[in-house]
Amino acid sequence: MKKFIFVFLALITVVSSQYRVERIINGGAEKFGEMNKEIFNVYAGQQKIYSIERVLNYDDPFSEAELFDDGSLVIVNSFLNSIDFYSNMGELISTVNQIDEEKFSYEKTVYVDADKENAAFLISNEKSGQSRIEVYSKFGNKLSEIEVEGSKGNGVLLDENLNLLIYSTIDWGNTELQKYTSIADTKGNVKLTVNSTFSEGLINKNIFAGFSNKSLLIIDLENNQIIENIERTETIITDLIISNDQVYYIESGYPQFKNNKWVYSNSSVNSFSIQNKSTKLIYQIVEDYENAELSIDKNVILTLDNKKKVNLD
Repeated sequence: MKKFIFVFLALITVVSSQYRVERIINGGAEKFGEMNKEIFNVYAGQQKIYSIERVLNYDDPFSEAELFDDGSLVIVNSFLNSIDFYSNMGELISTVNQIDEEKFSYEKTVYVDADKENAAFLISNEKSGQSRIEVYSKFGNKLSEIEVEGSKGNGVLLDENLNLLIYSTIDWGNTELQKYTSIADTKGNVKLTVNSTFSEGLINKNIFAGFSNKSLLIIDLENNQIIENIERTETIITDLIISNDQVYYIESGYPQFKNNKWVYSNSSVNSFSIQNKSTKLIYQIVEDYENAELSIDKNVILTLDNKKKVNLD
């Protein structure tokens, strides 16, 4: 199970197995000739095992990183049209260029998820009307490519143990937005398609839970059945985690700009019971905060702004 931790502006951490990668942004460049820097530090426990430093032009969007189970790394930059594969010693193994036909697009066009040995890339293509998924090994060897419904990607998840791809795409129809979340095997054979979206998700045993700002989707992968499909209008969902038969998720109002920073207010942690198909309030967050995350350390833990920790069990 993979967990994503977002810290506003300065730091993003991705955790996989016993490894984690922190991306540190040294920004501030404002004009041509000035450069920004992004640093990827990979840790095993508390020990840093390698670091990768990249320099970007002042207006280049920053990259995303995903960890394989052995601590090797893949870094994706949609704007620069590049995928870089690094060993678990921090050595560059392979680079894939021209991953998208629409080069230099500021809009995010590539979504990635890495598992044990392989990584899946969901690549948008609004010109053709179909997205595609490319699967690569951790060494940068292309293993497969499939076309999928929906012209713009939204999220992707790869599970090698279950031989599953779960991906989310959208299409702008004549009158309304078309949303697709599909479950397929790694050859592209679709088992289920749901009218929903997710940008982040995880699998625990045979349960998939995914969310975007306004959607929460829970699916029984063993029977390919929808357990819950929630759409929000007044609130947003910002994180979730699965513990036993409970899906814990953070729900809040829209972020507000206060005291020169974006904060969340009127937030709560709710729990959805997979067995009973019911939701209950677990914890009311009374203070404003910039970042909140859910994690499991024997018990389910809520962490606010990397400081305050609340035991939710």
